[in-house]
Amino acid sequence: MPFLCQLGREKVEAKYSLDSLPLTIGRQPSDTEGNKIIIKDARVSRSHARIEAVDGGQLVLIDNQSTHHTYVNQQSIDRRILIHGDLISVGNKIDFLFLEREDDTLLAEVLKRQNVDAGISPDSSYAGYVDQKMGTLMDQLQSTSVDTAVVKKISNEISRSMSELKCLYEITGAISSELDLERVLDLIITHVIRATGAERGFVMLRDPQTGKLVPKVARNMESTLDDVQKTQFARSICNKVVERKATLWTKDTLLDPSISTKSIVDYNIRSAICAPLMAKGQVIGVLYVDSKQSIKDYSDKDAEFFTALANQSAIAIENAQLLRNLKMANQQLQRKLTELSALYSISQTLLNSTNLEKVLEAILEKSIETIGAERGSLMLYADGQDYLTVRVVCGRVNEAIKDRVKIRKGEGIAGKVVETGIGIISNTGSKDSQFKRLSDKESDVRQILCVPLKGNREVIGTINLINKTNNRDFREDDLQLMSSIASQAAVTIENSRLYNLAIFDGLTAVHVRRFFEAWLLKEYERARRYGTDVSLIMCDIDRFKLVNDTHGHLVGDIVLQEVARILKESVRESDLVARYGGEEFILGLPQTPLTGAEQFADRLRRRIEAHEIRVKGVRIPVTISLGVCSFKVSVPPDPVKFKDYADRALYEAKHTGRNRVVLHHPSMEKDPQKEKTSPLMTGAFRVPTSTQGGSQGS
Repeated sequence: MPFLCQLGREKVEAKYSLDSLPLTIGRQPSDTEGNKIIIKDARVSRSHARIEAVDGGQLVLIDNQSTHHTYVNQQSIDRRILIHGDLISVGNKIDFLFLEREDDTLLAEVLKRQNVDAGISPDSSYAGYVDQKMGTLMDQLQSTSVDTAVVKKISNEISRSMSELKCLYEITGAISSELDLERVLDLIITHVIRATGAERGFVMLRDPQTGKLVPKVARNMESTLDDVQKTQFARSICNKVVERKATLWTKDTLLDPSISTKSIVDYNIRSAICAPLMAKGQVIGVLYVDSKQSIKDYSDKDAEFFTALANQSAIAIENAQLLRNLKMANQQLQRKLTELSALYSISQTLLNSTNLEKVLEAILEKSIETIGAERGSLMLYADGQDYLTVRVVCGRVNEAIKDRVKIRKGEGIAGKVVETGIGIISNTGSKDSQFKRLSDKESDVRQILCVPLKGNREVIGTINLINKTNNRDFREDDLQLMSSIASQAAVTIENSRLYNLAIFDGLTAVHVRRFFEAWLLKEYERARRYGTDVSLIMCDIDRFKLVNDTHGHLVGDIVLQEVARILKESVRESDLVARYGGEEFILGLPQTPLTGAEQFADRLRRRIEAHEIRVKGVRIPVTISLGVCSFKVSVPPDPVKFKDYADRALYEAKHTGRNRVVLHHPSMEKDPQKEKTSPLMTGAFRVPTSTQGGSQGS
């Protein structure tokens, strides 16, 4: 059965069996913590550490966020699996040896090492050496005719000096081994209270903006002072110390009217001593102790000793502050690198995509990844509307939510963000009074981070992140980082919108003719240079003028939108669809020979013919005619002729019956009225029986 040996200077002080777990080690564990080891020492936190069993029968030592750390083999740990022979330290003083079985040899070796490394001791340290020499000197003085009272006085002074030297040595060693500012401050005040015999102690640092003293740590020997008690100190003494850059003390405040201020009287402070914390010639704070009940006989020597304590403390504080500033600078640099990485990823998506939805998806996905959220959504104002709609979602989010969410300014958390232009963190999630619940499934919303997307003049939308991973809360630095990302993302979205307005048709959402012509120029040169094939399909909605005349232009717009939608859904990602004229569309198919383009065009023709368009209950029959042209078959001399050849084939399809596909052949340019068919003679070139008859309109 594994057990702990509590080690003394030369022997095992106690043994603790680990048959009942968890086991808590602390100065004053609560009654609910069950099995426990109580150590009455100020360096040990109330509930300092604990030992638990994990899967596989192993034992793990866990630090309970103690003030003075938990160490295993002189290494500070948060959590560690224990192995035979591990030396455990709590409070930087109390040592235990973990043994999985009886091992007298190892135990003897550890005890021997403990004696060698015990620190300050009367026999082995430099201070002990001086003690011995001074003792010998005192014996010699007493054996002579020197006045006994003088010898006793000298002895007392030397004894006091040695005690102060030991104390200063211990404090210096303790605080110099720490670099965390909060722990350094706590170590300082714990040792200083013990060294001075005071009831309370304060470490106060000056605010860099106002210069006022701010209590950073305040405690008595038992516990930390509360927020009210932290304000109850002798302000007049502390302010004079800052002003004079010198240590001040008082034996009895009632007999010292020069410092008998309101704070001293109100808080019943009888004796106090305060020293400046100096760094590079400037006062960065003060070290202060006082007593309310007893009167301390403070003297010049006490002031010298206290000043020495303050000087050592100031060095430790400055080092810890420098390390903290370095860590903060490193965190800021890391956050900036993360931000730049996210923005670079978003910008690359924009460069490689002409699709606004893909840009929005990239922004949201990168935001979720950067902040560490479980899911999220991106909302934008609907065109011409006064409400936000969900444009993209990512993570475990119901897609149906996109169609029903309409958030107006001031409504819900997102609406509040739009109204104020300021991001919001809500770590109460769906329980927040501002939260707008859209379904019962949203009860699992634990945390929300929402930031505005600010365009050139106003807020254009929001990014909403839901639930931080590992059930943590969103922090202020998360909000700052997301606000920065959102600011740049808004510019990206605005630019993408402007770009889309320039290259996409506003009614049908396919590319405009100008974009197609630029695309054709590049594809033509690529085909000519590398010998690849590219095909064009020019199509026209049959009798579209009749649709407008019969049902009106609004219905005509719906027909155009439906046809464009089918065209976009039918092409590959590498293909291009553009609106060429009123009811004309042109499709570009890279790496596609004539036969492939012919088959695709006929599938497209049949799909549109079979598609039912209804407006207010009225069915609108729609068919299209298509002309197909291939680079390798027609061999156009330039891009303009290439396009004209596709248009020539469409002309043949329109004037030979409609609702059909016609392939371009070079012979058409000699006899434009003569229709040419492919050797395959597919049905795509024959007029369907249901559509034969005279023409009407286009």
